[in-house]
Amino acid sequence: MYKNEEDKIAYAKKYYQEHREESLKKTREWKRNNRERNRFLSRRSYRRARNLFIEMYGGKCICCGESIVEFLSLHHVKGQIGKKKQSARAAYSEASKKYSPEKFEILCHNCNQAIGYSGYCPHERRQRNV
Repeated sequence: MYKNEEDKIAYAKKYYQEHREESLKKTREWKRNNRERNRFLSRRSYRRARNLFIEMYGGKCICCGESIVEFLSLHHVKGQIGKKKQSARAAYSEASKKYSPEKFEILCHNCNQAIGYSGYCPHERRQRNV
């Protein structure tokens, strides 16, 4: 039916643009009628994107070395200034599409919170004073 994957994607985009309202209505209806399935699929998608990100970016906090996956999080190196705040799943997906260490890095939640709150991580200060 399609010559290649690009033609298929182009057709799908065109179809969606021409039938946008109808597609959105069907999606809302499906989500309303399949809440548990939708939650399951959303969680699975989030976990896959997060795990791929963690694997791509080294699997440990770049500041303190924490490697327990449940403690790790995505850190925007330059913040999200001037951008609409992304959902966690969207951020993990974007970071996983192309390895961009200048934009994203792994920090544990403690280091990430410390940097967000005070602008630096206590581990960095401790390492400099040693």
